[in-house]
Amino acid sequence: STRSIELTESGRYFFRKATDLLNDFYAIKRSIDTISQGIEARVRICINQLLYTPKHTARLLQVLKKQFPTCQITVTTEVYNGVWDAIINNQANIAIGAPDTLLDGGGIDYTEIGAIRWAFAIAPDHP
Repeated sequence: STRSIELTESGRYFFRKATDLLNDFYAIKRSIDTISQGIEARVRICINQLLYTPKHTARLLQVLKKQFPTCQITVTTEVYNGVWDAIINNQANIAIGAPDTLLDGGGIDYTEIGAIRWAFAIAPDHP
């Protein structure tokens, strides 16, 4: 004889919740393993609006997620000195495209990635 089991609505609910809990447990374990390797659980990146492009940002996230799959990565954009403000005010861990340098260094390590030449333009009829 062939027997089959059919879950009640309560049984299906319990099964879904138990599966979710098990998945959460494994995700927590992966995160703990990652943290014990010295990898941050969360990284916030601030990009200067002048350098931000969806294509390149998506590529950066793709590379980072491949290397650090359990790390939660947040990307924001700021204009000019707002990039420094994000770092100084602990709103970002990494800044891309912060202009110039801080006068006292601010205790922040940085590497120059390039320079932008500015050409200021004003309309002839501007007061």
